Amino acid sequence: MHRIGFFLLLAFAPILDIAAETPPLTESQACGKEIQIIDKEVEKLEKQKKMHQDAARKYQKLGDNWQYSSGNIQDGYKNWGLASQERRKAIDLQQQIDLLLQRRSRIMQFYPELYQP
Repeated sequence: MHRIGFFLLLAFAPILDIAAETPPLTESQACGKEIQIIDKEVEKLEKQKKMHQDAARKYQKLGDNWQYSSGNIQDGYKNWGLASQERRKAIDLQQQIDLLLQRRSRIMQFYPELYQP
């Protein structure tokens, strides 16, 4: 149990810019900081995912309306391909979000006092 918190602290120390002169954190405090980092990262990834989802909808609509815009089916295939790429990027981001939320959940199992709705 103690090793997990220590490992997480070491993994995120460069991000947190922890200097040698700061007093040592308790394991619970270190995990609390990691939860804050995870929450910020999840928020950032959610925004990126929304951008990709919006782009996918735009390209899908353009592809669906190929006959009204250019009349060339190749334009439709191109836009459908772009929509597929954007959906794949959104799926990849969601998988990253899921992994971060799993890590957050594991921390909360060991330190339920850190729970903040």
